[in-house]
Amino acid sequence: TGGFDADAVVLNIGTNDSSYVGELSSDPTEQQAYVDNFDRLYGEMLDAIHKANPRAVILCVLGQMGGHSLLFESIQRNVESYRTRYPDSKIAYYRMKFGEDATEATTYHPGVASHKRDAEDVVEQLRELMK
Repeated sequence: TGGFDADAVVLNIGTNDSSYVGELSSDPTEQQAYVDNFDRLYGEMLDAIHKANPRAVILCVLGQMGGHSLLFESIQRNVESYRTRYPDSKIAYYRMKFGEDATEATTYHPGVASHKRDAEDVVEQLRELMK
């Protein structure tokens, strides 16, 4: 906390982070172990953010290519759990839209227009949270 108290924290989990919830595994038991581990660690990270910045709003974001339901479901569970632990805090989750300009960028990844749109969307989400 070195004297700085953030107004907002944006926690953006990217598409490749889906491997941390076992989406590459075909074994349901192994996949559940990944999900449980990710849930625990994501919750610990939210707690650490809250401890360092107790007045900050937190926006938990899943990136543009994040069509991964297990990852987003984990983020949603953690946000709901956080709200229970810290009822006076402001936290939300947001799933970025897939880039419509993906065919203009490299290997079907979002291009400049998608990044600009998502930046504007994140700003709007933060404005709502900070009311």
